Formats: sequence, C-alpha cells, structure tokens
Amino acid sequence: VCRDLLAPGGVVLAAGLGPSDDHEVLDRLLSWPTVRRTCDAMRVLFQAAGLKASCLDDLPAPAQVVAGTPTAKETAGRAPARPVAIRERLE
Repeated sequence: VCRDLLAPGGVVLAAGLGPSDDHEVLDRLLSWPTVRRTCDAMRVLFQAAGLKASCLDDLPAPAQVVAGTPTAKETAGRAPARPVAIRERLE
C-alpha cells in the first residue's frame, strides 16, 4: 500500500526496534510485545514489496529506520498516484 501511495520520487520510511538484551523485560513490563527485526530483515520485507531499501545507520541501537523507494520495475509504465491520505485509502 505504501509503495502504491508514493508520489514520484517519494520515499517510504519505516521505524522499528531491532533486537536488544532488554526486549523481554520491556515486553513484560509494558505488556506490549514487540516484533523486533534486524535491519537486514526489514530490508527483505521492503524488497518483497518492490522497494529498494537502505538502513539508516546513525541511530543508537535498538532503533531501526529503513528508507525505501520503488524499484524501476515497479514504476515502469505506471501513472503517478494521486496524493491521498492513508485514512482515505483504508476506508
């Protein structure tokens, strides 16, 4: 969905948490289980969605941010998408 909503030249940013030693404590303390992925695992998800992905490396662990842009194959022959709010798309 994110790829389809991108304006020409747009970038998808995804933030998450990577593996860390404190994940079990936080999951139990906050009663908020988290799905933690390494940068490489997030990159694989982006690639499966037709996005070229790169990890932003200047964040302190366990923070993870991945930037993705559509691959040439995904944008070939496709008309630019009309800008639309995510909420409108989901309704």
